[in-house]
Amino acid sequence: MILNPYLNSVKIKYIILLLFVNFLIVNSSAQNTFFMGTVSTGGSHNEGTLFRTDSVGMNLTVTANAGVYIIEVCSEEGIFVERIVKN
Repeated sequence: MILNPYLNSVKIKYIILLLFVNFLIVNSSAQNTFFMGTVSTGGSHNEGTLFRTDSVGMNLTVTANAGVYIIEVCSEEGIFVERIVKN
């Protein structure tokens, strides 16, 4: 069976994203954390957004696009706190 290289690269990027988000979950100091949102692949990019809200009212958005991961943290009121870009 011959595997499509494009599908393999998308799967690898998706797995890396899931591992990175899992790292954030494990290292989160917040209690009662829950996640909502979607992570999807489409076109030639691995894109998607995952939203997290925790018990202290902070929102975390992880956006993946073509291997660049943007993490934005803001308060429950929408006040911007921090933005991290991972390549």
